Amino acid sequence: MLREQIKKDVEKAVSKLVSGKVGPWDGKVEVTRTNDSKFGDFTTNLPLKIKHENEHSPMKFAKVLADSLKKQL
Repeated sequence: MLREQIKKDVEKAVSKLVSGKVGPWDGKVEVTRTNDSKFGDFTTNLPLKIKHENEHSPMKFAKVLADSLKKQL
């Protein structure tokens, strides 16, 4: 249940961030438990799947995504 809510929040944040500026992407968001709790409780591989025209690296996109999710709280 919590995983599904996180997935919806990530989808909402990504739709605001990319607004038509995304390369090939299947539109699917995967949210899984992290293997190590020092990295949080959940993770997504979305930054690795999206080729964003305005971002230079998956890490930079992940940071922007995380900041956007924090604003939704």
